[in-house]
Amino acid sequence: MRSPKMFLSDLGQRIRAERKARGLSLEALAAQAGIRYQYLAEIERGRRNPSAVILLKIASGLGMALPALLTLEAGQGAAPTHLQGASLVRDLPGRAAVGRLASELTRWRPGDLRLARDVLQAVRRWTGRRPA
Repeated sequence: MRSPKMFLSDLGQRIRAERKARGLSLEALAAQAGIRYQYLAEIERGRRNPSAVILLKIASGLGMALPALLTLEAGQGAAPTHLQGASLVRDLPGRAAVGRLASELTRWRPGDLRLARDVLQAVRRWTGRRPA
């Protein structure tokens, strides 16, 4: 199983490769995704652990579905050679749940995502812990 650091590094490389394949600057993709370009740069370097909502925004800014961003098929986009044919979520614990969640989130509207986040935060405050 890959370490979290390796996962974040691979994810950042994937985002950078897709951005460059589309001829987008950091600033342009960040603006399309609605995030700061400095934060996007840190994600691309593997130094940040973006939330599912941020990944969804980045995928949308790239014009692709979130599962496509997390799945690296050979010959797709400009994925780094060492990542082709790999899945960023394949080696993670609970990967089936992650895949289902990613697939479901691509169908949600931004307002629905904010509502879900607010509900989960309220549950966490109410129970004093993170939801399982």
